[in-house]
Amino acid sequence: MAPAPRLVLITPPSGEIEEVEGLLGAAAQTVDLLVLRWPKLSVAEVVSRIRRLLQIEPRPPLAAHGRFDLALSLGLEGVHLGEGDLPPALVRSQAPDLVIGCSRHDPAGVGRSRAADYCTVSPFAPTLSKPGAAPLTRAEFVRCCASEGPAVLALGGVDSSNATEALDCGAAGIATIRGVFGRSDPEAALYELREMVGDEDLSSRSPEAEA
Repeated sequence: MAPAPRLVLITPPSGEIEEVEGLLGAAAQTVDLLVLRWPKLSVAEVVSRIRRLLQIEPRPPLAAHGRFDLALSLGLEGVHLGEGDLPPALVRSQAPDLVIGCSRHDPAGVGRSRAADYCTVSPFAPTLSKPGAAPLTRAEFVRCCASEGPAVLALGGVDSSNATEALDCGAAGIATIRGVFGRSDPEAALYELREMVGDEDLSSRSPEAEA
C-alpha cells in the first residue's frame, strides 16, 4: 500500500475546469493527491476534463472520484470511493497499485476500510457543502482517528483556521475543497496548509526556494 497522503485537495463539485488548471502547478508542489469530483457532469464530460488535466505538467497525482474503471483506463494514480461505491478491498484486489481513499463518517466505517490507504472523515466542522449536517464532536472524531483502519484525514469545513485542531485530534492529515478553492489567494492557501500538515522537504518546494 502507498504511504497515506497528508494533504488531499478535492475539486469543487460545480467548479470550472480552468480554476483547477490554474492551480495545478502549485498543487504539484504541495498536494499529495487531487481528487477529481464532478458529480453533476456526464461520464463523457468527466473524461474530457481529466484528459485536459493529464496534458499539464507539472501536476499532482490525480484520483477519480467513485470510478476506479476511469482511474485505470486513463492512467490515474488513485481513486476515491464514496460510501455507496465499491468496497476498498474489492478495488484493491483489482487495482493493487492505485492509491485508494474512501469517505467515512464514524469509527465503524473507518474500521471496515482497512484495504484503503486513507479515509476522509466528515464533517469535521460546519461546511457549505452540507449545510444541514451536524459536525462530529471532538470525541467522535478522536474515536475515528483511533480506529484500527487506514489513516484518517479530516474533511468538511477544514481550512487553515482549524487544520491544527484536526491534527491534534489524531488525524494524519486533511482534505479540503473550500479551504483552497474560492480563496482570494488559493496558491498561498495551499502552501499554508502544506506547512501545517508537515513536509520535511517543504523548503525545497516552496515559491521562495524557487525565486
